[in-house]
Amino acid sequence: MVESLNSSSKLTLKHTDILRELRSKGPTGAFNDPEFKHEIGVICPDPSHRYYEKVFKNAVWLRPHEIFKENDYSKIKLFDGIDPNDIAQGCLGVCYFLCSLSAITEFPKRLQKIFNTKESNPQGVYSLTFYVDGIPREVIVDDFLPCYKVNSQPIFSKPKGKELWVLIAEKAWAKLFGDYIATERGFMDEALEFLTGAPCSRTLTKEKTVDEIWDIISTFDKRDYIIAGSTMPDVPKDLGLVPGHAYSLISAHQLGSYRVFKLRNPWGRFEWNGAFSDNSELWTEEFKKQVGFTKADDGVFFMTVEDFKKCFEFFSYAYYHDDYHRNYYPVSQPKGHAHYFTFELDKPTEVFFYLTQKNKRFCKDPEYKYSPVTFLLLKEKANGFYERIGTT
Repeated sequence: MVESLNSSSKLTLKHTDILRELRSKGPTGAFNDPEFKHEIGVICPDPSHRYYEKVFKNAVWLRPHEIFKENDYSKIKLFDGIDPNDIAQGCLGVCYFLCSLSAITEFPKRLQKIFNTKESNPQGVYSLTFYVDGIPREVIVDDFLPCYKVNSQPIFSKPKGKELWVLIAEKAWAKLFGDYIATERGFMDEALEFLTGAPCSRTLTKEKTVDEIWDIISTFDKRDYIIAGSTMPDVPKDLGLVPGHAYSLISAHQLGSYRVFKLRNPWGRFEWNGAFSDNSELWTEEFKKQVGFTKADDGVFFMTVEDFKKCFEFFSYAYYHDDYHRNYYPVSQPKGHAHYFTFELDKPTEVFFYLTQKNKRFCKDPEYKYSPVTFLLLKEKANGFYERIGTT
């Protein structure tokens, strides 16, 4: 089965049927998702969690018009412009997911492709496509959100204005894995794989020189790949960085003899304070104009590639091409046995082969481990023999 990258055309989208049925009932029909109920179990099933008693146990489920105190639903938008600053993390430890979303917002059309529902609706029905083990899956959610009882504000991601897409994406991500807390802690390449369906990988900074890191990231930036990074677990907080925290990597810039990256903290605040920070003396008017510099505590900052190597443990990336097509083939493989696939190319082209295994988050067995896999790429020769092209 071949489909356009990120296309949901091969999916049977159920949300349209739900919307049609609710609209037939008149303006009062609202979706109440029976698969993801408004109870503490879908927030946190673990009573020992640090926020269980003080926050989760007292949560109330509210719809957007109740949160925004807005009776006119037409003023509540799913997308009201798409910008990294739309994202502000709440008390849920999903910086890896939010920074992945933030990185995708650099390409608004890519973000919109994740959403099968394109506009807000008073029925509160929203549909997204995630790629689970490489296979597209529709996830439908309602628009009831867990909120603080005292101020009616969302416990998790915070909205920008009267805009919903971040809150809806976070809820759909939670539903995919069973509850909100199940999504805490992860890697950006994991999230990017689910969100885009594109091949994803990560590189450890300790394994690369400064020049190699610059060459990789600047090349990926020119190709419009989606990139994010994670800080060292022991990076000093007085540098303005959060230890073991995920950041979206927005762009790479050559400023005179300096090579700098533009990054963003998904918190929407708390920034790097070293070279090329907002108050750095290294900024010239020419440099500021070149990168569109803005001095604000918005989580966006610049740092040199040298400082990036010192402070960041790894960076993740999605090999995303807007005009590519994707194909998936599920197989069940007994231990010690191999699968063989043949294909023909009628002209030179760029192809990515990507192997995935059942994600640990979907497995209830704590002993579950990923299997070691060897991938061989062979070229058939005219004499019937095969030449090895690559191994991983």
